[in-house]
Amino acid sequence: MRDKILITGASGLLGQYLCSHLSRQGNEIAGFWRTHEILAGDISKIHIDLLDFVRVEDEIIRFAPTHVIHCAGLTDVDECERNEELAEKLHVNLSKIVAESAQKVKSRMIHISTDHLWDGTKAMVTEETPLSPVNAYGRTKGKAEEAVLRTAPNSLVIRTNFFGDGLPWRHSFSDWVHKKLLKKELINAFSDVYYTPISLFHLAKMIESLIARSAQGVFHVAGADRVSKYEAAIALARHYGYPAKTITPVLAEAVPLVARRPRDMSLNTSKCSGFLKMPMPDLSSGIKTLTGACMTT
Repeated sequence: MRDKILITGASGLLGQYLCSHLSRQGNEIAGFWRTHEILAGDISKIHIDLLDFVRVEDEIIRFAPTHVIHCAGLTDVDECERNEELAEKLHVNLSKIVAESAQKVKSRMIHISTDHLWDGTKAMVTEETPLSPVNAYGRTKGKAEEAVLRTAPNSLVIRTNFFGDGLPWRHSFSDWVHKKLLKKELINAFSDVYYTPISLFHLAKMIESLIARSAQGVFHVAGADRVSKYEAAIALARHYGYPAKTITPVLAEAVPLVARRPRDMSLNTSKCSGFLKMPMPDLSSGIKTLTGACMTT
């Protein structure tokens, strides 16, 4: 059966990838964009200000999707700290409007969340671990989850941290490392910040599988490996054939940042793995999906 899927934040890294991937599977796709146009081909592209909540609701009702994948958000952690009011509007208020609109047309909502929801003192947190965010980004994303699940209890909330080939206006961690390697610049990477990254390639497939199996509630969809940013950078250098000696381990506390960051963002993915009856991808298999095309131009 062909689904009608509306994707918010469709010009971002994950949004663009999902537009292309789900369109290739034969689904009818519509995407919301504001600043940067959607590059994916055969989809409906809706230029919209996401703070215009009336129009957001109108467009969702007009398209009447079977599923809404809500990718939009303010991903600049420091900007969220500087302007928590804006982060609140874009994360909490917008998510609630999207959930309400989806309910009106009997659409299932897939809400993309984050791994920045804890204070970083525990490794491999589960879906049941109480939230303890340390910055405005984490606070507002956590409140967004609550708003979505309260408004639309049948929603699917996906907590993740992804990497992949980027866009001219939006790069991932892997892009940043690759660009530095290409320019033969030294790389300082955090040796005390841990996470469980997953590639866009694998994440998109898992989102598709979770939708197909009508998953609802909170799921951690991340990689199998808990690694530091430094270890991930080393793995990327080896993939691209560069010497690891250009990468230096540094402590996060040595780098001045506006917003406090959790030191450990690793996610336990046993619930997702068990539900899908498949292992989560490791870092090596995720890196193999990269082409580095974005950074060669």
